[in-house]
Amino acid sequence: MKKNSTTRKRSVSRRGFLAGTAAAGTAVAGPLILTPGLAKAAPKLVFALWGGNYQEAMEAAFLKPFTKETGIEIVVAGAPDMAKVRAQIKSKTIEWDLIIPTSGWLTAGEKEGVWEPIDYKQVDVSDTMPGSKRNHSVAYITVAGGIAYHQDRNGAEGKHPATFADFWNPAKFPGRRGLRTRPSETLEMALLGDGVPPDKVYPMDVERAFKALDKLKPHINQWISATPKTIELILQNETDFTYSYNGRIFAFRKQGLPVNFSYKQNLLFMDWVTIIKGAPNKDAAMRLVAYIMKPEAQTAFGNIIAYSPTKLKAIEKCDADVKKFFPDMNNPNHLNVTLHMDWWTEREEELQKRFKEWQIT
Repeated sequence: MKKNSTTRKRSVSRRGFLAGTAAAGTAVAGPLILTPGLAKAAPKLVFALWGGNYQEAMEAAFLKPFTKETGIEIVVAGAPDMAKVRAQIKSKTIEWDLIIPTSGWLTAGEKEGVWEPIDYKQVDVSDTMPGSKRNHSVAYITVAGGIAYHQDRNGAEGKHPATFADFWNPAKFPGRRGLRTRPSETLEMALLGDGVPPDKVYPMDVERAFKALDKLKPHINQWISATPKTIELILQNETDFTYSYNGRIFAFRKQGLPVNFSYKQNLLFMDWVTIIKGAPNKDAAMRLVAYIMKPEAQTAFGNIIAYSPTKLKAIEKCDADVKKFFPDMNNPNHLNVTLHMDWWTEREEELQKRFKEWQIT
């Protein structure tokens, strides 16, 4: 769901395109309160979540069942924002309990000490994909980022870019491009688009990545901060090709909307849940993290949004027609790249500033 830019059941695709747009906007405009029918004295958790169908899937698979089971209210307080996390820590006024951070925020926050350690006596990470466990966070899904396009306008073979090199070749694949407003994922795409082999992306040649972005910049007509917009802009014919995510495509296609996604080359990364240092309801937050790592809860989430669970048994139990939308962890052409979280630890803030300045110059 990611990353700086921002994460995270089926907003636009479950309720229709216009209704979903409104739902995604609600996630940013104001908090959603999930009210239990149980004890009113239970603590109330505040969770910063990415909007759209990602948030609705989280509500359906994790949050509402957890509330029903425990009586603990959950307030969804809009999109995650690392600047707000730092401000809350600095002022010692912690308003959020949990957050779905981007990978860069996660590693930077580890260094800064803004996350609570995960209690792995309470949170079960057995039978979980390698790399899912960190001291201050746990991964619950794997996401594929790739190229999205309109099936009716550009679905024919040769009419849409299938790899990032294709995306960086507007002469061969003419059309308007949309990219995210964050450097993480975007710089990796730029290097792949410029011909860097997947196994040579890291350590990243930042100067080469910005030069590659310079070449594509005249063809970028949308800079996208809200993840649902990566698909909405295609459907509204505001752009032709964007970087988006497999789960978003699944949700829109399930609604019958004509969008598609290339699995020929993807950026793979995990989404993490973490608790903010000094969270007012830390114990209840840890209970929610433990619930998110239950195999049955992850299966429910995977079936709703087609992001692959990190629990191996949960993957097995997902519906067959959903699993075909999961990322290919063994791409036969070895074109995929797994994001290197720790590479970003020392560079996230600096590159975010540089990227924003580059966008407006």
